Amino acid sequence: MSITGSTGLELTGGGLQVVVATRNPHKVEELQRILGPLLPGVELVPDDGPEPVEDGDTFEANALIKARAAHERTGLPALADDSGIAVDALDGAPGIHSARYAGTRDAQDNLELLLEHLAGRDDRRARFVCAAAWVDADGEVVARGEWAGTVADAPRGEGGFGYDPIFVPHDGGGRAAAELTAEEKDALSHRRIAFTALAERIRARSASGRGASSRCGAEPLASRASENAIRRPRSVHEVGGSCSARRRRAARAVSLPGTTFAAVPRVP
Repeated sequence: MSITGSTGLELTGGGLQVVVATRNPHKVEELQRILGPLLPGVELVPDDGPEPVEDGDTFEANALIKARAAHERTGLPALADDSGIAVDALDGAPGIHSARYAGTRDAQDNLELLLEHLAGRDDRRARFVCAAAWVDADGEVVARGEWAGTVADAPRGEGGFGYDPIFVPHDGGGRAAAELTAEEKDALSHRRIAFTALAERIRARSASGRGASSRCGAEPLASRASENAIRRPRSVHEVGGSCSARRRRAARAVSLPGTTFAAVPRVP
């Protein structure tokens, strides 16, 4: 069986189950819409295991923590993301603490606290950030996407979730993210940028012989040239290697034209 999507990613051997390390149903729905055409034939399986402690100091570190935990618990390839809003006037806050900014894990509380902290400020520049991680028996891949905009004075719109009602992207026609349709948001968002780049890196890794598989020795994902342009994030990070190398947590730097790669060390 061979299934190929618009990005050229081809699955062989009947498809692939991938566990998604999130308990956020809105995020699962968004990832299904985004990844459907990027990873055709892949079945996304929700992770019902315990949540790991997210004690990383970057979006990338926390995404990897979640993906590693899901992969080690299930043995399946694992996807995870860590995302949030970074506000220039607040030195990048809430940043990695976006989901718990108000201490309650309530989206409305977080949104209201951010507006309170920006009250009276002229500089309202901000960006949504997403780090997307893939972990399997052959290694790890992380991609980062950023969506630039500003913070509105008050919530607008009924769609989206999280900080969407107060985030006005530069490419949104003056509308808040919550005022965009799901299709419009999927085409522009930080998750679209990050997960598109992630799929690109998985294809490139497969082509080099380090295929994405559900276990050591499984048939890898094959790759063919993409017919569509893929938007790259600011940076993409990869750690790869064989099963034994993965256990040794080896990492090496990689460089390809137009993209910067850096080693992301694994913690035993």
